[in-house]
Amino acid sequence: MRFLLDEMYGEQMVELLARYGHDAVHVRAIGLGGAPDADVLAAAVADDRTLVTENAVDFLPLLDQRQAAGLPMTTVIVALKAGRGAGRAMHSRLADDLRTCATNNPTPYQHAHWLPTHR
Repeated sequence: MRFLLDEMYGEQMVELLARYGHDAVHVRAIGLGGAPDADVLAAAVADDRTLVTENAVDFLPLLDQRQAAGLPMTTVIVALKAGRGAGRAMHSRLADDLRTCATNNPTPYQHAHWLPTHR
C-alpha cells in the first residue's frame, strides 16, 4: 500500500512501513509540513496514496466535500496514537497495525477508515 503520513507521526514511520513492503512518504518530506489539510488531501489523491492521520475533525469533512463535488477520492485511515504506547514503541505498533490493515483490506473504499486502538 502507498501511504502519506500526516505530520503528527514521526518520520521514522516511513522506514518502519518500508520494512513491511509499503511505499510511505511523510508530509514534511514532500514540503507539506504545516500545509493546509486540503492541500495534504489533494497531494494524497494526486499521488494515489492512502493518507494516515489523527485529524478526523478536519479530514472527514474534506472527504465529504470532495465526494459531494464528484472529485477524485482517496482512502484516509484515522489512526490515533493513544493506546499504542509512546515514542518508538508507538510508531512500531502503529506500523504493525497499518500492515495488518493493508493485508486484511488491500483495496479499501476511498473514504475514511478508523484503525482500531489497543486498550
